[in-house]
Amino acid sequence: MRVRKPPGVETKSFLFRPSRPLRGTFSIGLAIESPAGASAATLEWCGSKRQLVFGPSLSGFVTNLRLPRNLSEGDVYVLSVSGPAMLSISVGLNGDEKEVESIAIEELDDGARVPTVCADPTTPGDRQFEDTLATGSLVKPALRTAPLGRIESLRAFPEGGVLILVFRRVEGGTATPHFVINVSVGEMRRSCIMAPWQTETSVGFRLQPAEAGETWALTLASNLAFTWSGSVHRNFDTNFLPAFSLAI
Repeated sequence: MRVRKPPGVETKSFLFRPSRPLRGTFSIGLAIESPAGASAATLEWCGSKRQLVFGPSLSGFVTNLRLPRNLSEGDVYVLSVSGPAMLSISVGLNGDEKEVESIAIEELDDGARVPTVCADPTTPGDRQFEDTLATGSLVKPALRTAPLGRIESLRAFPEGGVLILVFRRVEGGTATPHFVINVSVGEMRRSCIMAPWQTETSVGFRLQPAEAGETWALTLASNLAFTWSGSVHRNFDTNFLPAFSLAI
């Protein structure tokens, strides 16, 4: 299914409903394109939000969202894409060709919020996960004290994950031998120095939420502009759900 989200529609939602009990490997293929080449969007999947920023170097986003191995009749899985500008959205179901025909897709424009079912899969094996929190966001020069956003745990995850923040020089920006980016995540603080020969640097923080709803305020400050992206890397995990969300 390929649709357009016009500027007059704030949110385009897709509801996935199994018409009978199903067992197997299923996933949702998602592609978001920004025809204008400069826009922003918010992706929401099973309670997790992702901030997407499109520009000349990133005009699209593609991902594969896993469904649990056991699907029940009456389950509803909700995928939403929000943004102020025109977006092209493609969604499709992957899995056994005959089985996926039993999963209906319903499209909604700015509809009321629908409760979603997000169960744990039983997929075995050692898998590496990465929760993408933000991609290619620009931070203007500021010695800010107010948080840029807040990272929230969507479920208990005592094993924890490593938050990796990547900083890049702005192309065509002011030439400087080096500059410092002051970073705070909750009570944790780091100073990240970019050397003259570097165009990119990163810093890591350990997040270990004991329960859902824990939050960490994210503050980034520097006297020069830079772009940043963030993701959380996790080791073995039997839960297919995203573990962290970022609200800006």
